[in-house]
Amino acid sequence: MEQQDKSVHRRTVLHGAWSAPVIVAVAAAPLAAASGWGSISFDQPSYTTNAGGVYATISGKVTRATGTFPSVVTLVLPAGFQGPTTATVDPVTGAFTVGTIQAPSSVVPSAVLTASAVNFTSGVTTLSLTLVSVPLSGNALVWGYGTMNGTGVSQTPYNRPYAANPQKVIDQGWSVYRDVAQVGDEHTYMISADGLSYVSFAGAAVTKTNRTIALNAGETMTSLAGGPQVIAILTSQGRVFTSHYVTTDLTAAQVRNPSGVTFVQIAHFWNDFAGAVGLSSDGKVYILKSVDAGPAPTTVKLQDGSELTGVVEIAGGYSPQITARKADGTVWSLKSLTGTSTLNAAYAQQVWAGSQGTPLTAKSLAVHTSPYTDSGYVTAAVGTDGLIWVWGERVTYTVAGSAVTDRFARSVDVIGALGLSGVTVKNVSVSAPVFATLSDGRVVSFGNPGDEGERGQGPANQFLFTTNPGFVVDVNGTPITGIDRVCTTRGGGWAIKP
Repeated sequence: MEQQDKSVHRRTVLHGAWSAPVIVAVAAAPLAAASGWGSISFDQPSYTTNAGGVYATISGKVTRATGTFPSVVTLVLPAGFQGPTTATVDPVTGAFTVGTIQAPSSVVPSAVLTASAVNFTSGVTTLSLTLVSVPLSGNALVWGYGTMNGTGVSQTPYNRPYAANPQKVIDQGWSVYRDVAQVGDEHTYMISADGLSYVSFAGAAVTKTNRTIALNAGETMTSLAGGPQVIAILTSQGRVFTSHYVTTDLTAAQVRNPSGVTFVQIAHFWNDFAGAVGLSSDGKVYILKSVDAGPAPTTVKLQDGSELTGVVEIAGGYSPQITARKADGTVWSLKSLTGTSTLNAAYAQQVWAGSQGTPLTAKSLAVHTSPYTDSGYVTAAVGTDGLIWVWGERVTYTVAGSAVTDRFARSVDVIGALGLSGVTVKNVSVSAPVFATLSDGRVVSFGNPGDEGERGQGPANQFLFTTNPGFVVDVNGTPITGIDRVCTTRGGGWAIKP
């Protein structure tokens, strides 16, 4: 599976089985000269990414019956795709690797990718697109509040201030995760790497509950979103299931899609009765009922009553409750104490960067937010300027030098604060602190000087009284590496390591 473009999310994200694929054609190109003859083949019969994503691992091999290998195989990309027109052939093995191919942002119909060379039978493979992103699966390094980090009461200290394995979860057969989310204070949910099963672990004993879901043929679970007592699950076919955590068997009765609507992302949500938050394939933000008796679905509106449209990514939390990023990078929030022109408005307003009338433009929103009562009081985004921008209720707990009178989003330069060079912020997520995953796979935390080890900066820094950024480290104080993103829980995180 290919890495996903987070613009069609959550984080997402960035990566299974896929819904009924839409096939993309690449026409045969002018033939590359060679003095031998034989055949060309690809290593896989098909490759898949989401709309707007990339194909990064397409490879193949030239097999010769006589003579020499061609120097290249030749490719032609159809309109809307960007990438190489040739791939170099290894003169000894005949292997070739196709460079990165960028898929279009919308699903388009077509057929196959063809690799050609003179006197060699062409090779073909299918390029498939799906609307729903599948995040990268991996194991996890975990820190923070004891009942949320997979070890319960079996560790010292109970609230672990450094990253390590979630050992009690691993001992019960779960060591690789597609997604992880929190429900309420004590329940941690996770999806298996293949997207076909999910479980929850709860309490100091880290008790496992097996759960089932009524998936269609070929359908998988792609991502989770938590609420105080409710879980939401997005599938590869764009369906959203929601239910109270006591429900262990999700059926078609818990599918919340309005007629004709397909969802491409879900977001963590604060109020169970306000409902789950979903982004539809046509760029609208829906509030869905989270339990069977919940209200009818509705879309997020602007002040004039019209729908917020053109959205490519969403995030959830307490303050703001819902945030949306449009294709042009502008950001809009609902029920936010700071960041927008009107306090706690029940309609979407544009988020301003530092001052009224200066639009915040972002590359991505928070990929994960914890729904617990002492988390999600701010949200964050990676700006087009490479800085992290923070707004919401507890900005003064999160951003150094901020004041209670601040009205608009404030920036945090974690790269500059740590004296780094040659790296960028890959994504951010929000628990009680804010976590920034860097392009080199390290994780930085800042904000919320708390007492549950949630910053993950090591035993010596368990009780931090500063908002300054620092690395999440292992027990030896060494920064953790190789991380794709941080899935947040109460006062801590599960750093996914593919």
